[in-house]
Amino acid sequence: ISELLRLERAVYQSENALKRLTDEAEQLQSREAELSKEIETGQRLQRELEQKLERLSTCRSEAEGLKHALTENERIQDALDLAQDTLNRLSSTIRDSFGLYLNKTASELIAGITGGIYTSMSIDQDLNIFMNTPSHLVPVEQVSSGTMDQIYLAVRLAAAKLVQTEGEQMPLIFDD
Repeated sequence: ISELLRLERAVYQSENALKRLTDEAEQLQSREAELSKEIETGQRLQRELEQKLERLSTCRSEAEGLKHALTENERIQDALDLAQDTLNRLSSTIRDSFGLYLNKTASELIAGITGGIYTSMSIDQDLNIFMNTPSHLVPVEQVSSGTMDQIYLAVRLAAAKLVQTEGEQMPLIFDD
């Protein structure tokens, strides 16, 4: 009987140990399931991060390209500004020298064409034309259309004289 009691206690202890081990196994399986879910979540987050890193790399490359384009645009803008300044200076220089000659020659022609009614004409830097009479200054908008045609003829002939080299003959074509 004592042997049976000892065996019963051993069985009881074994059953308790088995129950404890079974509980532990179930807890471990539960924990394993939780960890599997965490691993899957971690892997999903890792994939998302990798995709974001790829997008970030693409954006960084695009940003570098845009920086290069902006630098190039600034360089081109500087060149355009320099060209604009040069053109403005040259335009002023040409207008100053050409304008004086054009005004003088056109004035001589208009005085002859109008029989002295208009003694001279002035063309300003904005290409506004004024007619000078012995007594006052008349804007071109206030002259008759016939006089305006005479003014434009005088300006065209004066411009033709400017581009004509000495000794060179240019054709003169009239049309209504």
